[in-house]
Amino acid sequence: MSWVAFAGASSMGASVSAVFYLRDLRFEAWQYGLLMGVPSLGGFAGARLAPRLVARLGAVRALWWASMLRGPWYFLIPAAVPGPLGLLMCGFGFGMVLLFAGAANSTMTSYRQSQTPDHLMARVAALWSFATTVTQPLFILLGGLVATWAGARASLFAAAGVMAAAALVLPRT
Repeated sequence: MSWVAFAGASSMGASVSAVFYLRDLRFEAWQYGLLMGVPSLGGFAGARLAPRLVARLGAVRALWWASMLRGPWYFLIPAAVPGPLGLLMCGFGFGMVLLFAGAANSTMTSYRQSQTPDHLMARVAALWSFATTVTQPLFILLGGLVATWAGARASLFAAAGVMAAAALVLPRT
């Protein structure tokens, strides 16, 4: 449930962020490209960090901490202002979201695989993929509706709230 909500909110934010960056913050196209490319290295770094977190904290606690830390960073994006400071806020916020999401996703995938009996592995993987794939378009639609009615910034704050709250349904032990 946590990852489905987080992935949905991420899709919601992604669908609105282009409008926010280019129209509201008036970033140039190259700055938008920079914001989409450079922070993605955070996801790679988070996936590489995951085994160390699991070794130090255990799988469940590593997943819980990475999930708790992945969402709040997104609040930097709708709080951003036009100009270099806003570009830095958006890039840093997005990079940190991807860092902790990469750690959480890698940890969750390996934990799910280790806990699922072999004869159920294909079913669990299919259900996981289905749940995420079905939910994301609904969140994208919701993001567009909220942006239309209340603005892109409000839609991004809503996405950040769901991202941050998604971790609260995870077990701690």
